[in-house]
Amino acid sequence: MSFSYETKNELCRLPVQKLCCARAEAYGILLYCNTFNAREIRIITENPEFAKRLPKLFHRAFSLRFDRLPRKQEGREKLIFQITDPEKLERIFEQFFRLDSS
Repeated sequence: MSFSYETKNELCRLPVQKLCCARAEAYGILLYCNTFNAREIRIITENPEFAKRLPKLFHRAFSLRFDRLPRKQEGREKLIFQITDPEKLERIFEQFFRLDSS
């Protein structure tokens, strides 16, 4: 097992509680995920614990669900989560890129 894999497992043991913490964690994931732009978010992982956490985390952070969840297949290594709905993407981007009007 790699250091990254073990670290993700350890972090996934912590509950998703405070909204601010959920958004901070989600932003960290988005910064390093496969695709994060105005048309699509795609997170690919091989870690089953991290895959279990993602839907809970994004629901807490943004009150939304992924448009695509991994298909349940035995022996599948890559687990893909995706958001392409423009309204969902806008909701996420609004949380991180609000312009201060003052």
